[in-house]
Amino acid sequence: MKLRVVFRVAGHTKSSFTYLQLLCDLVDVLAGPSVLLEGGFLDFGSMVPLTIHLPPPEMGHSDRELHCDLAAVKLRSALKAGIGIDPRQMSGRLAVVVQSEDGGQQVPDEVAAQLRGRGYRVEVLGREP
Repeated sequence: MKLRVVFRVAGHTKSSFTYLQLLCDLVDVLAGPSVLLEGGFLDFGSMVPLTIHLPPPEMGHSDRELHCDLAAVKLRSALKAGIGIDPRQMSGRLAVVVQSEDGGQQVPDEVAAQLRGRGYRVEVLGREP
């Protein structure tokens, strides 16, 4: 399952905590191992290729948060290298493409609905017609 998850960042939501919260929410909702494949700002026009593995959800809460914090630093660093500016200085629609490696155990629409309930715009990618 591959999802594009989008969150509007502006003002106080441009902080490091926003990136941490995004990744923690992804880990909480996705039932298995997952990896970030792309990230960027939709309004900026280009996505940066990524390979950032997120911690498995079965980890303890504090360990998961620590690993998400490290992944958030990697995400911000990769975005800065790819777009040439610290992403915390930008406003717009922050997007990541995440792929779950759970082997099809979850229903994409249910996962998308859970993320939407947390305030994200979500698009399921790679659906077969």
